[in-house]
Amino acid sequence: MKMRKLFAGIAAAATLLSGMAIGVTAASAAPNTDATLTVNHAQEGHTYTAYRIATFDNPQGDPSDPIKVTVEINTMTSPDWVKALQDAFKANKDIPLKDEYQNNPAAALAVLSADHARKVVDKLAIPSGAQGIELNTPSGASKTATVPEGWYVVINTVNGTPKAGTTALVATKITDGDKTYTKFKLNKENGQQNIEALGEFNAKSENAPDAPDKTVKNVTAKVNDNTVNVGDTVEYTIEHRIPAAAAGYDDYQYAIYDTASKGLTVNADSIAVKIEDVATPLTLNADYRVESTVNSNTKATLTKITLTYATAKAYAGKEVTVTYRATVNSDILENTDQSATNTAKAYTNGGESGTGTTTVDTHDFQFKKVGVGDTDKNGLAGAKFVVKKDNKYLKLNTTSKAWSLVDDQAEATVFTSGPDGMVKLEGLSSGKYTVVETEAPTGYAQNFKVTFDATIMQDGTVSVEQDTLHLVIPDGNDTQIKNVKSVTQLPLTGAAGTVLFTVVALLVGGAGVAVAVKSRRRTY
Repeated sequence: MKMRKLFAGIAAAATLLSGMAIGVTAASAAPNTDATLTVNHAQEGHTYTAYRIATFDNPQGDPSDPIKVTVEINTMTSPDWVKALQDAFKANKDIPLKDEYQNNPAAALAVLSADHARKVVDKLAIPSGAQGIELNTPSGASKTATVPEGWYVVINTVNGTPKAGTTALVATKITDGDKTYTKFKLNKENGQQNIEALGEFNAKSENAPDAPDKTVKNVTAKVNDNTVNVGDTVEYTIEHRIPAAAAGYDDYQYAIYDTASKGLTVNADSIAVKIEDVATPLTLNADYRVESTVNSNTKATLTKITLTYATAKAYAGKEVTVTYRATVNSDILENTDQSATNTAKAYTNGGESGTGTTTVDTHDFQFKKVGVGDTDKNGLAGAKFVVKKDNKYLKLNTTSKAWSLVDDQAEATVFTSGPDGMVKLEGLSSGKYTVVETEAPTGYAQNFKVTFDATIMQDGTVSVEQDTLHLVIPDGNDTQIKNVKSVTQLPLTGAAGTVLFTVVALLVGGAGVAVAVKSRRRTY
């Protein structure tokens, strides 16, 4: 019997295993020797309460190892605790309480495997009036409280309700005279091992992780606003903190799921993962894994970045930064508002986080070419234009619909008005553009071609500036551009009127010269 108590002794503590989560219990009793209990990685809004379920008696040090000890485990003297443990065993019909342990069920709990001990404690009800010791602490911090030596369960409650599966079974250190023991010498035949880190446990219950921070910048255009051209390369940055609780797990799930909508081609090879205060990026397949798949129906790309267990544990509490690049493709033109959305979520042992979201947009710019007379006033075909931005010319890849900038006008794309007079440019970023008419339609004056500026705002609205000839009728994307066949058809307003009168004056002056020449000829 005594040996069973000894080895039962801390076998229950074997379920500790650096804070292994086990069921519920309670305790109160007069202290024998003061010890400590420490909770690590507490979560905001959680309350941790320790209850003593058993005492440690008759410690016997191991002469061969000064940190190992064998003790007797005795259930708290209150009959309420004995009954509570008995009832917990009864609730698990596959884990019987042997007759020799009827009056000392804590000793029976000690010789169980970790899995069976967890099942028993999960059914344990705290006796009414049991006094516990609170281990409250701010999230992520450690809290140490002075407690009587013994065997404890620590119950995790959220808003006053115990959180199932998160109670820790924790043994304190044992002091005998001037010696303090930190390992229990257990009977390995019972499947138990030496227990370390006595008096500490890692809070296993986690709040759902916060949403990742997500940002995007246009690498091609070297701007930070969220408007892009089709064909631009954008760089996404995801920032998220690995929960501090990861340090307490051998197997900790930590992954970031990134979803890029239709209109974005993700470059999975560009993914880089860095850890706060660590200069060298993590190594693919050694420290983290990447899985990227494209949905054939939605054309969305799901990329999973998963840290290995060892990496998550090693960098618990550190901020992880994920960067990667994507190319804006022509599918964005089919999306609502020509927008491509990118979202990121974190998945941990604490559950699923909120969503970090960023969006990139492309915009259209169009205008209508009109002429004079009944036939052409509703639309004039054949006018040709080039478009400039930042003193360079726009070039359109007609296959990919991607835009680029070129220095030479000869390489620029020429846009020609159709039968309805419309000229439409799709998939452009915000900014100021200059439209230059290079050729008027057949039958129209080539010396009165139009040049004007148009600005696409970040929200997609278009502002058009008046030209010097007043042939532009500004109205956003409903702007009209006139062509004329003769100088007399130019508007007689503003600078255009000045131009007209200058031209007429020159014509009249030329006529005068002709008359004088003729007169002179007649004189001779």
